[in-house]
Amino acid sequence: MDAASAARRQAGPPPPVPAGDGFLCPEIAFLLHHGVPYAILWRASERARLTGLSAHRCLIAAGTISEAAFAGRLAAQTGIERVTRAMPDARTDIA
Repeated sequence: MDAASAARRQAGPPPPVPAGDGFLCPEIAFLLHHGVPYAILWRASERARLTGLSAHRCLIAAGTISEAAFAGRLAAQTGIERVTRAMPDARTDIA
């Protein structure tokens, strides 16, 4: 990993962009490359800015994309293998 990548990773996510500027939230912008129209992503970005929710949660809540489909597209975009089985729930799964 080069120094610039390490610095970005330590800095955390970029700050939210002010409302009304027409830009997409960075956490969902990659979906443009997966066939989701700009207008839908823009509406979710605006809703996220106004409500304080994450943009991907706004997409899921609106029924635009399922949680599984979002996870699959995110995995494809990042090259990370997608987990297809449920993870144990510490509140209910007792060893």
